Amino acid sequence: MIATATRDTPTALSFSSSETPESMHFRENPPEKSAAEIKEDFQKKYGIERDKKRFLVGIVTPLFEEHNAEVLVDMLPGLSELGAQIAFRANASEHYRDILIAFQKDHKDRCVIVADHEYDEILRAADTVIFFSEKPEIMAEDLKNALQNGVVPIAPAPFVPRFVEDYNPNLETGNSFLYPFLSPWSLFGALVRTHENFRFPYDWKNIKKSAEKTAFSEAL
Repeated sequence: MIATATRDTPTALSFSSSETPESMHFRENPPEKSAAEIKEDFQKKYGIERDKKRFLVGIVTPLFEEHNAEVLVDMLPGLSELGAQIAFRANASEHYRDILIAFQKDHKDRCVIVADHEYDEILRAADTVIFFSEKPEIMAEDLKNALQNGVVPIAPAPFVPRFVEDYNPNLETGNSFLYPFLSPWSLFGALVRTHENFRFPYDWKNIKKSAEKTAFSEAL
């Protein structure tokens, strides 16, 4: 049985070791709750600071070599320095599971691991979700679900579906932040760009609206 981990109980959680994600019945946002309320509910549940202004980063792609997990892992020091809250999905190989648990222990106040069967919570509550696979079929459904909830993806440009569009600050168009190469530095650059836009409420609100609109159009 999979137990949900909080910031104080990282080892209580069992990891899925399936490289190919199983289909998931995605639970849509309750219509009576705002995005800020959903985020704060998530923060409360997992024992991290409740603050809608705190940047919350989600990682839902399974951590396996086949999905370029080393790109994400090599970028973790930069993510740590950014001071963001971080939510990981508990789906990893034994090697990456150990790395993830160690990282969570070192960042108990702002890093959580979410049970594999509940990872859709991340796709509803996070401000942004990082993708790093070069397999579109691995990312496509989670990208759509994130966009539908106004969660802004960070993803590798060469491998995303056509409905994912890089944000252009001059034209104020786009629904995501894309990076050109599958490397830690390229990914970190996109993460910094995302965080900078998050700090400006007007810009971030427009990006989130663009994300929601794109997802709705794709669902038709």
